[in-house]
Amino acid sequence: MEKRKIRIMADSTCDLSEELIKEYDITVVPLCIVLDDRSYFDGMEITPQQIYEWADRNKKTPKTAAVSMEMIQQILTPYMEADEDVIFIGISENMSTTCNVVRLISRDFEKG
Repeated sequence: MEKRKIRIMADSTCDLSEELIKEYDITVVPLCIVLDDRSYFDGMEITPQQIYEWADRNKKTPKTAAVSMEMIQQILTPYMEADEDVIFIGISENMSTTCNVVRLISRDFEKG
């Protein structure tokens, strides 16, 4: 029986080290961090340290927004086309809709 490749995906709230991401070839999906009226892709446009500094300076908790369906589709498409199994690890569904977005896009692939 042929072994299937397993792809690990996680949203950026996992805060994994670069070493772990590289070692296990983990795909990190950036959540959108909202600071007042500006949005940033976590890990791409803003660092955790910058988020902590903003929170301390403003005495507020940053907000997050789920990634778009389009972004998830772009990330998942190569894995689905390669017939890889994907395990997604995300922040609680009580805190974000990201898990549901990934689930919806993956079901679209299953329907073919």
